[in-house]
Formats: sequence, structure tokens, C-alpha cells
Amino acid sequence: MKPALSSLFLLLALGCSDDASKDSSLDSSHSDSPTDSEPTACTESSSAANACECSTDEGFTTYRFNQNDEERCLTTYVDPVRPTEALPLVILPDCYTENSLQNPAEVVQLARQYNLRTMELSSPTGGWRFPLDNNVNAANHGAQCDAESSPEIAYLETVFSMVDRMIAAGTVDADKVYFSGFSQNSMFSVFAATCFPDRIRGINQGGSGLYSEDDGSLALPNCEGACTRSDFEEYAGDCLTEAPCETCNYFPVLPTPSDGAFRSCLLMYDNDNAAHSTAVPGHTLLTAAGHEATLHIFASNPAQQLGGHEMPVLDWEWANSCLEVNPPCSTACQESVIACMASFREGYRADNEGRDPLASPEDRRQLVDAYRTCMQANPEACPRGCAATQPMLESVEVPACVCLPGQADCDCTTASVPSQCGGQ
Repeated sequence: MKPALSSLFLLLALGCSDDASKDSSLDSSHSDSPTDSEPTACTESSSAANACECSTDEGFTTYRFNQNDEERCLTTYVDPVRPTEALPLVILPDCYTENSLQNPAEVVQLARQYNLRTMELSSPTGGWRFPLDNNVNAANHGAQCDAESSPEIAYLETVFSMVDRMIAAGTVDADKVYFSGFSQNSMFSVFAATCFPDRIRGINQGGSGLYSEDDGSLALPNCEGACTRSDFEEYAGDCLTEAPCETCNYFPVLPTPSDGAFRSCLLMYDNDNAAHSTAVPGHTLLTAAGHEATLHIFASNPAQQLGGHEMPVLDWEWANSCLEVNPPCSTACQESVIACMASFREGYRADNEGRDPLASPEDRRQLVDAYRTCMQANPEACPRGCAATQPMLESVEVPACVCLPGQADCDCTTASVPSQCGGQ
């Protein structure tokens, strides 16, 4: 489920060198090759295929290590302007980079706009290896978080050891650790939260929910839910006839109750052609397991190029609000922004012969720019990073359907879109 490029997941190739401006509060030892499982800050990128690319940008530190004879890595960002505050940490998995870096300018913008620390995760294979060869069911799901079920379990254990370093260094708030991903990276987020619920406060799930055969999900683009991963790798879409999986009932995991209940914010357009049928099942399964799931489904409009496998127009604003990463914006901020956006819409329609600001990608870019301008127009009422209220968010785009935490009878629906695996 590879998404179109978005503001948070663009790629940029960088070299690597020893930079004193990196996060010196963490382990600053260096190694030019990952010879063991201890993460070390790299000094230069290797030319080997799928080797870790190491950042030299100010505030960034790339750590790499050896795991099962694979080079694994992660990259932290601690804003040098605010190096000593314990702020929320947002972990950004991106398997599509194949151990390359995400766009540093976009990461810095996210971190500074919402007062965050970030940690980028990557995979050497271009995809996450989910538990039990994608064959999860009611009989075997108790093993889905065992180290033998997926090499990503050991990777996540190392990730959280690095989170602990950041907490000990005073740069991360231990109670505010989040995952945020889109598409397959969203699935990785719910996998991580299911297996490490005491370490994660909440997850942002864009463009995916959970596959559940009993709840009517269709097979996903790599035939998850219809075939095991190994059979798909061998047969591709022909696995539907060559090796159909009768016991692949859930993907990527079956959520389970835990003492560490986490929040999940599911965001999807009704015609998402990669995962639309996983939206309601995701809310249903997470709620049944006692987690705090909120589902927002947005109406698509193909004539306006609105919808499909994309995030909603305001993207991270929805996650910041739903997860409560930052304190909510004040009533004064809400009133100011709503009035400002109403004025923008009125002027926009007057200047564009009644055209709706959602009418095209270009119109929507102007709409988002207007919203950001409105947020910045009154900094005393709207401090940087405050979590927008529902009316503020709806001044840009109104969800077609919402299911709230604890709601056991989520009745949202999605469009009739065939599966990308065999056109089911």
C-alpha cells in the first residue's frame, strides 16, 4: 500500500559526517559499520545496497546497528533551538525509504510547528515484515508479538531502548510517545502499539484500519487477508488460486486487551482503493479490545480529485487534535479561526465565481494556506502547536461519518471499491 508522496514522507538523499550539532545528549560514539546490535551514531553512509543513510543536518542523528545480519537504523531529531525540554515524541515509520532518510525540511517543519521530537524508522527491504507470515487468526494470535513471529519485534525493542535514552536525556516526555504512519506504515503503527501498548500513548492511522475477515474486509493490495506473505512473494496475485490462505483472518494483528490502552485515530476517505474496507473493522476490533479508537471517514469527490488513498486535507492537524498531543486551542482561538476562515471562503468564492475551495488540488492548497494564516494571525489566542477543536477542523473539511471511542455500534460506510488483490 505505497502512498502518493505527501508532505511528511518525501525522500531526500544525504551524505553523512560527524556533526557536533547533532543530539549530543544521546550516545555520541561513532562507528563506520554496524558490527553489533548496539545502536551507534554513524559518520558516513555506506555504498552497499539498502545500507543506512546517515544525516548531517543540524539536530538530526542517525543510529545504525546490526540485527540478524541486516543493517537497521533510525534517525532522531531534537530541535537545537529547544534542546533541553521534555516534549512529545512522534515516531515516523517509513519502510518505503529502504533505509534512506525522510525529507529533513518536512520533519523540521512538523517538529517546530507542533513542538515535537521525532524519530524516523526504516526498513532495509522496502516493506515491514508483519507477524506470523501474515497468517493471524483467533487460534494463533497469542504468538503475534513473539520475537519469532517477526524480525520487526527485535527492531522495535531497539527503538524503545533509544526512546528510553531520549527520556533519560530529558528531551522526551515519557507519557507522550506516539506513532504516526500512512498506508503500510499505519499498519506498522497498530502492530507496534498492539505489541508494546505500555510504551505508546497513541497512534495516527492514515489510509488503513485493520483487516478482519469476519467484519467484511477485502484483501489488501499485497493480498493480505487472502494469502500469506511468503506465498504472495512466490506467486504474486496468483496466490489467490495457487495458495489461498483459509486461516488468514486478521491483518496485521488482532488487537488484544492490555493494561496500557492506547488511542488510535483512523483517517480515511470513503473510496480509499487500498484499504477502505478496513476502516470500520479497525474501529470495531480496537474498541472491542478496550482501546480508544476514533474513526473519521471523509467523503470523496473524484470529479474534484478529492479522496482515494490520501490523507484528509488538514493531515496532521486531525491527528494532533484526536491524539491530544498538545493542549487544545482556546475558545478565543476557535472563534478567531472560524471567523477568519469564513471570511476567506466568502472572498474566495467572490473572486472565483462561486468556486468551492475544495474543488481542485490547487484550490485545496490555497485553503490550507489560508487556515495556517488564520492560525498564525492571533498567536496570543492560538499558541503554536495547540490542538485544533472539531469546529476549527471542520472549517476546512467536514467528515462524512465519525465513530467515537467506546462506540460499539460504528455504522459508518465506505464506497463500493474493489480490492486491488484480484478485484474482489
